[in-house]
Amino acid sequence: MAQGNTQTLRTTNTYAMAVTALMTAVTCILAPLSIPIGPVPISLTNFAIYLSLYLLDWKKGTISYILYLLLGLVGLPVFSGFTGGIGKLAGPTGGYIIGFIPMAIIAGIVIDKFSQRWIQILGMIVGTAICYAFGTAWFCIQAGYTVSAALAVCVIPFIPADLIKMVIAMIIGPEIRKKTRSCCTVRCTASARIFEVWQNNNLAPLQSPESLFAAAFPGFFVFLIRLLPEQTQAMP
Repeated sequence: MAQGNTQTLRTTNTYAMAVTALMTAVTCILAPLSIPIGPVPISLTNFAIYLSLYLLDWKKGTISYILYLLLGLVGLPVFSGFTGGIGKLAGPTGGYIIGFIPMAIIAGIVIDKFSQRWIQILGMIVGTAICYAFGTAWFCIQAGYTVSAALAVCVIPFIPADLIKMVIAMIIGPEIRKKTRSCCTVRCTASARIFEVWQNNNLAPLQSPESLFAAAFPGFFVFLIRLLPEQTQAMP
């Protein structure tokens, strides 16, 4: 029984690490795609975060975004418009980049604790409003706008698109999570053995954010292994 519980824990931990790494990669792909409509472009960053919160819990969803943020700060072109570097954080839109962290925490906690969809939407709205507040305040300081002018440029034009992103994430997020968890439960033999090798060689417990980052790439391949169709895994 103890061995079975250990195996289940390893499977759960591997799933969490793999999906955390995967959603970091998804954010890196989606976030640079933007539509420039003014000083602040329409971005898919918040959609990637909403989706991460459904596939993970609020802690790991937030970690996924922080990993993405660190990749951008070291210079990888993963911010909107395929930009990167710490200068982006110090620029007029830097407040929104930081504001995504409390947004992920607030929205994620609500999504984790409540199954009613209208409450989940409300949680995402409140979290996004906090992000708007961070971003607008920083934009006013950097660009010299008044609050009303900043709201007209940085917030109001984005509300309809952000609401649509929330609804889409709310619809597809639980379905994706259900399918990935099912795949991980049924097809975990290969990845569990890989994980056991890591532990036997003291390359993980992989419980901290730092070790999650170190496990990003192998975790991603573990996730792909688990999603392989049964027919593929049965091939000699």
